Amino acid sequence: MSLLNWQQDDAVLTVQVAGDVADIVDITVPESLRRQGVATHLLQQAMAELVQQSVKELFLEVRTSNTPAIGLYQKLGAIHVGHRPTYYTNPTEDADVYKITL
Repeated sequence: MSLLNWQQDDAVLTVQVAGDVADIVDITVPESLRRQGVATHLLQQAMAELVQQSVKELFLEVRTSNTPAIGLYQKLGAIHVGHRPTYYTNPTEDADVYKITL
């Protein structure tokens, strides 16, 4: 198992890889960089590199209220595959689970 990081300016994407499956651990984009394609660029870069490493599936959890992120993931081919009640804290919120087939 390994952790991989991609960075652009102050935005960071961290992915955990185990065999041919990867999970987005965290994606952080400062508010000043949002809606500028930074997250899209990081995710596309990561997905291309993961394909080179023979990763077949990329999973992620996202707050159910985070509609901008959900839209981004869906634009990149993510499909809804599950739901995790009370997954997040501060504030408590459910998570939806998505999968991107690479």
